[in-house]
Amino acid sequence: MYRLNKLNHFTTYESLLKILKNGLRFTDNFDNWDDDNDSELVKLYIERHKKNPENKVGIICFMNDDETIYHWTYFSRNTCVKEACCIEFNKEKLLEKIAQCQNYRCREVQYDTINDVCFDQDEELLFTKRWPYRNEREFRIAKVSGDEEFFSFNNNEVIKKITLSGKLSQEEFCQRRDYLRDTYNLSCEINHSTIFRNEKWICKAKNIEKNNMNICVKEAKNYSSDEIEQFKMLLCKGEQVDMHNIDKLLNRNPILAMLYEDNKIVSIGGLKTPTYRYKKKVFDNAKSIEDPDEYTKELGWIYTADGYRKKGYCRHIIESLLAKNNDRKIYATTQENNSTMRKLLEYYDFCVSGNQYPSERGNYNLRLYIRKK
Repeated sequence: MYRLNKLNHFTTYESLLKILKNGLRFTDNFDNWDDDNDSELVKLYIERHKKNPENKVGIICFMNDDETIYHWTYFSRNTCVKEACCIEFNKEKLLEKIAQCQNYRCREVQYDTINDVCFDQDEELLFTKRWPYRNEREFRIAKVSGDEEFFSFNNNEVIKKITLSGKLSQEEFCQRRDYLRDTYNLSCEINHSTIFRNEKWICKAKNIEKNNMNICVKEAKNYSSDEIEQFKMLLCKGEQVDMHNIDKLLNRNPILAMLYEDNKIVSIGGLKTPTYRYKKKVFDNAKSIEDPDEYTKELGWIYTADGYRKKGYCRHIIESLLAKNNDRKIYATTQENNSTMRKLLEYYDFCVSGNQYPSERGNYNLRLYIRKK
């Protein structure tokens, strides 16, 4: 019946909170619309049906396709781009609910030229726009009678996905995502938009020569003694760990990732299995409210040798290790002033937990990062 692939509603974060609480609000102030052609048609429909004072016409607008940069910028024109967001609705569930309401009409908007347009019925005034607006690919719910202000629904039943602005930092995104889930008990997917910057797109453009490299990810006991020695040498160069304790840590059989280029190990990382005592000390020092028992692995030892950087190798290492972690909760620590590693962790959905705290191995502060999914 409806040829819809997506049903997106663009709005602001402030309005999103109101939608989650009350439902979608019908717009009835058509004088504020940018498109006077559209608003005049809607007001003409109201004029023809004003005999019944209870017929308060209202409209809710959706996008009938994937997100575009036009929609992100349009809905943030009166506010900061960081405040824009998009709600993707479950098309089938939403239309089922609309069908239960006799005073609602819903249709894809028809875009016509002045020469071709023909208004055979009054309701077409609510669903027809000029051809230059066709890039909107709009779908509408129109309320043609009644005085209800909101179109309410069960959030978890009807909302498929929420996408927050890519202009938010990863820390800001995590804070808002967790707030939405905790406050409104949301089970839907909550994404961080990559429309303004997509690292995977950029990495492909950098044309990493994958034929000349390979990544090995396995338990420490399954590597040769020569590979372990190369791993330790890179750790030493990167000053990633107290080398007096490295053998003891490797004896706990962590999962190690080693990236080879031309048969040489050039980038490394590990999924460490920390002792409870060490782990509790980290969480206590950071004054984190998280339970350290829930975090069984620590991501660390991420390092790429000189001469092989800026090729995206650290990303490959982290992605390979996270794949082995099977979406369990994981934590990592990094120096407060290591902006490169902090950005990497935030890109992979790690969020700061607690406060920075002084390192016992140098004159710098550390940050605790956690990843809940």
